[in-house]
Amino acid sequence: MKKINRVLSIVLTLMTLFCALSATPLGLCAYEDDLDFISDPLPNKINPDVSSGVSSGSSKITGGNGLIPLMYNINDGAVELFLTDKEISDIIDATADNISVFDLSLIPNFTSVRMPKDALQKLSGAVDGLSVQLKAPKGILSFDAGALKSIISQSGAYINFSLTEVKYDSLNAAQKSAINPDSVIVNASVVSDAKAIRSFDGSLTIYVPYTGLLPVKAWYLSDDGVLEDMTGIYNATTKMMLFKASHLSLFVIGKELPQSGIRIRLAIGSIVYTVGETADKLDVAPTIVNDRTMVPLRFIAEAMGAKVDWNENTRSATIELDGKTISVTIDKIEPGMDVPAMIIGGRTMVPLRYIGEALGCEVSWNPDTNVISIDKK
Repeated sequence: MKKINRVLSIVLTLMTLFCALSATPLGLCAYEDDLDFISDPLPNKINPDVSSGVSSGSSKITGGNGLIPLMYNINDGAVELFLTDKEISDIIDATADNISVFDLSLIPNFTSVRMPKDALQKLSGAVDGLSVQLKAPKGILSFDAGALKSIISQSGAYINFSLTEVKYDSLNAAQKSAINPDSVIVNASVVSDAKAIRSFDGSLTIYVPYTGLLPVKAWYLSDDGVLEDMTGIYNATTKMMLFKASHLSLFVIGKELPQSGIRIRLAIGSIVYTVGETADKLDVAPTIVNDRTMVPLRFIAEAMGAKVDWNENTRSATIELDGKTISVTIDKIEPGMDVPAMIIGGRTMVPLRYIGEALGCEVSWNPDTNVISIDKK
């Protein structure tokens, strides 16, 4: 028995060294607990243009409604799924309600997933009316049966799917001017043989997490900054925006900019502000007092084109705009206020919502970024 145990120990050691040193795809040695699911050998040769990187032991990918562990390679966030015959068979068996789910949401720095065309054809042919849902960290792509078949018909041997977030600062000037800087911007793409597949039959539903300014809308965003409205539904409970797309593009999810007029943007605790595209600094930063956001009265009013007069004797300010006159007095709660105007840092500060609405502006605040937006059409 001791000899047998010693032999087993040597065999296990040699297997470990083999996984570390051989050219076997790293996915084969990625998870000890996945080995029970492997019956078909992995391809002897990975397509030469597929990067074979290190699989992350803490980031598993599943298919078939999240039930089937899948073998994969990953390199800098780019995932390759092998989708062996055994995996395809298991995914078909686990598919529920004609929806096959591939969950990549735990992949760090995810950029794209590469899938064999023939594997998707097998799935599509085996389940009538099959939809495929790809869960990525930045959202979900859900292709109905028509879209899936249309994309397969336009593809080469491999298909790359991607849903990634795009930073506002990376946009061109025309695109920036068209959208709210607090928007969520995502790029959805399907590429095969270095060719982008932008249009297809059927329907694509996209789900994107959103916690920004409300009310929220969704648009296509063109390279020249043109927005095309999309029909979207926002779930305030799950904080998820859902919309259907007929082609692939940059998508913007956010609050609509006023079509014309003046926009002021400030941040709580910061003296930096912008009026339109012009940035400058305040004397006193917006602050929170008794759960209310307080902003500099004169700055807001004059930026909106109002005339402001100060009466030192009565410690009151008079604001005139568009034929309307508004008066506020220090330490007095005016109608519509629940916190009085006050002096902070030598400046008259008033509740944000009070002064914004009194001047006929639309006021919003993003609690995630502490950014205040005041828009006047």
